[in-house]
Amino acid sequence: MSHKETMTNRDVLELMLKYADEVEGTIKRFGDDYQLFVNDFVYYNALSMPIYQFAEQSLNLSENVKKLFGEINWHPIRGMRNLFAHAYGSMSPIDIWETAHEDLPELKTQLRQILADQSPILNETADGRKND
Repeated sequence: MSHKETMTNRDVLELMLKYADEVEGTIKRFGDDYQLFVNDFVYYNALSMPIYQFAEQSLNLSENVKKLFGEINWHPIRGMRNLFAHAYGSMSPIDIWETAHEDLPELKTQLRQILADQSPILNETADGRKND
């Protein structure tokens, strides 16, 4: 789906779930080895990009969705996105690794629960960037 197409909140959440799955797939492909991650720039970049994209997509969600599904702490997700976008070179490898191993698995579970919800707000336009 191109960025110009109108996306619903559900579309955005499904895309976030896809990026979380890509993180898991990257770890499976390269191996669950922190030292390898730190020492292999290809692994480092391959793991970092879907985390960044996951966080980037969260900015598209409407504020009403974020309020309705407040069990997810959306603020640190935005903070991680800002670090990737504006300070990638100073990112801490351990923070990226822990995000991939600790935060994203829990967020995937929460996203699946939200996507199972039949709230009409999920089918509304994702307008989180309307002021951008």
